[in-house]
Amino acid sequence: MLRSLVLVALLGSSISFPAASALERPNYGQQTPRQRRQNPDEPMENDQISEEFFNQLRDHTNTTEGEFRQRYYFSDKYYKGQGSPIIIEIAGEESVDNIAPDLAGDSMMIAMMKAWGAAGVVLERRFSFEQATVLLNIPPFQLTSLSSAVTLSPQDRYFGNSMPRDSLTTSNLKLLTVEQAIEDYKYFVENVKLPWTNNKSYSSDPHSTPWVSIGCSYPGLLVALIQQQYPNLLAAGYSSSAPIKADGDFQDYWKPIEAGMPKNCSADLAATVAHIDHVVSTGTPKEVKKLKTRFGLPDLANDDFGKALQWPLLQWQNISPISTEAEYPRLYSFCDAIERVNGTQSMDPQGVGLDQALENLEREFETSISPMLLDAGLFPTSNPQLEMFTDTSVLDKYARAWTWMLCTQLGWFQVGGTGESSSIASSLVTPDYYARQCSNYFPLADGTLPEYNPSQAAEKFNSRFKSWDVVGKNLFITNGEFDPWRSASYSSERAPPTETKTETHRITVIPNAIHGWDLTLSNGKLDENVKRVQDDGLAQIHDWLQHWYTKHPDVPNNLLGKVNTSGKEDFVDETPNDINATHDTVLHDLEEKMEVLAEAKGWGKIS
Repeated sequence: MLRSLVLVALLGSSISFPAASALERPNYGQQTPRQRRQNPDEPMENDQISEEFFNQLRDHTNTTEGEFRQRYYFSDKYYKGQGSPIIIEIAGEESVDNIAPDLAGDSMMIAMMKAWGAAGVVLERRFSFEQATVLLNIPPFQLTSLSSAVTLSPQDRYFGNSMPRDSLTTSNLKLLTVEQAIEDYKYFVENVKLPWTNNKSYSSDPHSTPWVSIGCSYPGLLVALIQQQYPNLLAAGYSSSAPIKADGDFQDYWKPIEAGMPKNCSADLAATVAHIDHVVSTGTPKEVKKLKTRFGLPDLANDDFGKALQWPLLQWQNISPISTEAEYPRLYSFCDAIERVNGTQSMDPQGVGLDQALENLEREFETSISPMLLDAGLFPTSNPQLEMFTDTSVLDKYARAWTWMLCTQLGWFQVGGTGESSSIASSLVTPDYYARQCSNYFPLADGTLPEYNPSQAAEKFNSRFKSWDVVGKNLFITNGEFDPWRSASYSSERAPPTETKTETHRITVIPNAIHGWDLTLSNGKLDENVKRVQDDGLAQIHDWLQHWYTKHPDVPNNLLGKVNTSGKEDFVDETPNDINATHDTVLHDLEEKMEVLAEAKGWGKIS
């Protein structure tokens, strides 16, 4: 599995976009389902953020195993007092340091804290270290202080500085499961003593104050599962871009990318991939070697070669409206290179054709992409002595902890398309390719390489957690139309039909969006579809919070009126707008009222 690579700044693209595209200024990400977040090096406006530690159980099934210190960040800058909400950001695959800025920056978390006078927590996941991945995944929003909540960011076990064990060996990683993660959050919510400022001693017991969880990507899955497993623990959950179905043969990952990327580029890429797969599968050793050499990868095995060809596509998922031109993704530079004819860009939706596209693709790999991939030291994946497989230190620079979860429970390995799913990714990358890597990553104590079957593990996980039938209580769910992780989400084309709006859940697809766009407030400023969903989320969870207070009449209710992400009060007492409607419900109602008033006053038509 390719690690996060240092990528160069890229030029703007002149390729042909799909209609109604909102992708003019993209940036890129990785193939793990991570949230989009702000730059952790940016200054934070909130000076009331503290780093704390919580004594977490090592094993929730065997308390005699003792405890470990689980790190979290905390802020009560906007807290309005006893009974006000506490927002807990569910952590993901890296150090909590990368997510702490959500307590003070351009995030949905800040929007919630300010809107409801809440405190906030970001909790680090178990088995996390400095270079690993973070846990509570959700970029925040900016708002004026109109309500009363607290924000927490606990770090998940095995990620960041939250290490139940001192190394990432196979035996130690057996404590890293989705089940343990869910129990970590439950135990934390029920037992944490928060470090309130000014010597205050507010109760954070979930029966004395409402908690709201928020998470994007894998953390969004945890949000949903917690609401399902423990429906009365938290008042509500906000789940963004969450893959909820495990899949050991995740070829559908490519389908939203192919649907959303420039049509000329996808047409030419499909043609070149089909040609390459044919040559590698049926050609003579000499023909195959010649092809790989033209790509600058003469010594790679067939499956590693196919994986290398996927690399530009893996940058799609972090495209975002707020990216600067210097952050244009490799995918767009890659498409520019493919669509070049005689030094100029072709805008023909059919592309430049196989011969020209293949020549351009070979040149782009040989001169730019292949040297970078080879320097990263990630090949050959058939070699179990590769540092990527043997490094068990808690620094986790090869995402070992996250890979364990993929191999043993979640799958989500992006294998090549078979045609029924997508034709832009090489079919040379198969489930066996990843199963072999799982064996190399996680040998037995005696060095034996056991067999792993991610597909069977995924099936077991889906049976345990109900797959697409996971709909927890008071759950606000969002997915991007062109998010590759949508294929494993509630909004997958393969998912069974389900109600998108009930009293206890909302499911919304954001037009033209990709991964986790709704969790960054600035995205809403640039894309009205995103802003509608952001505002809908605040309004809907506000309603669920009010319902929680009616069930707990002895708890002080410090909520003010509904507000949107701009901090403006919303006095419309009706169901939040459906983003997929053909018009904005609120604006439509106001227009009708103005027409009635104009007619009564004799003003004539006003529209």
